Amino acid sequence: MVVADWYHAPEVNEIDLVGWAGGVGEVLRAHARDDVQVETVQFVIATEDGTLVEAGAATPEDGGSWWRYETTVDHPGGPAKVVVTARDLPGHAGSLETEKEVA
Repeated sequence: MVVADWYHAPEVNEIDLVGWAGGVGEVLRAHARDDVQVETVQFVIATEDGTLVEAGAATPEDGGSWWRYETTVDHPGGPAKVVVTARDLPGHAGSLETEKEVA
């Protein structure tokens, strides 16, 4: 199984932005999986032109494949890009990007 994990990067299958309106203390979620174990999940939130708003590590929810990130900065508004990257034990990475209009 360890050898198989070496050849397989984790996948981010879904990003849930339903609970996020661009404010501080709101929760973004992502579903990430790997054939052995997802080690870390990182969220990056940026403006439409790529200017970094904030970034940080997510925490696993209930020991499952959902991870949550709580925002620490207000988004300035307008189109937002959210990139989620999952890493496994060997260090391979898989990412997914989505966008949302923030008021």
